[in-house]
Amino acid sequence: MVYEAIILAAGLGERFYKETKKYKLLIDIHGYRLIEYPLNSLIHAGIRKFVIVVNNKYYESIKNLLSKYKVDINYVINHRISKGNGYSLLLGIPYIESKYFIVSMADHIYPPSIVKELLEKFHGRPCLGGDADPKYIELEEATLINVEDSIVVDIGKRLNNYKYVDMGVHILSKDMPYDQCISAKIELSSLIKCLLNKTRIYLADISGKPWTDVDTYNDYLSVIHGPWKVVVEKVIKEWSLIKSSR
Repeated sequence: MVYEAIILAAGLGERFYKETKKYKLLIDIHGYRLIEYPLNSLIHAGIRKFVIVVNNKYYESIKNLLSKYKVDINYVINHRISKGNGYSLLLGIPYIESKYFIVSMADHIYPPSIVKELLEKFHGRPCLGGDADPKYIELEEATLINVEDSIVVDIGKRLNNYKYVDMGVHILSKDMPYDQCISAKIELSSLIKCLLNKTRIYLADISGKPWTDVDTYNDYLSVIHGPWKVVVEKVIKEWSLIKSSR
């Protein structure tokens, strides 16, 4: 049973800030702040314990915003955000109690059904959520995944050979050899790439469901007024259906 999640929310969203003078994770998207989307979907999928890794500058704002959610949230401050979001993951892991946990990017928008399908395909082993044909992202910005016989063999941006796009929500194990993959700068994809040489990580194929991420101001415009707005509408509708069925 997986009931814990780490949300990586320490980045400053500098590209977005340069264009808008606003902190990306706190922008309003159809009535919810961006960071509320992964949190809400994880809650609606049954996750009840969270570690949210934040930066010191926006820690209080995020904590105040999320105080309305009646779940267990442990905030961890990353004082060295230049070390990357993989470093944020390493900071959060000591606060995880069980063997397996979900890790999610804070700027991804996805419905609870993606989390539920990830949990169904988990089978007691680390796995990455992947989409073979994503429709609502900029592919040149995406992290790519190559797979052989359902086992992840490579991950990173601009791979020559890949079969899936990283969806930004995965299940990892607390017992993986993270200490053997520490470097000066640790992005999540480079951390996972290192782990691939030391342990097996599987691919959970979750193709066909709506999801997106907000990296740039153009991405934001796409989810507010453009073709990616449908993702937000489907996510909010799914929340409502789950609520009404309880």
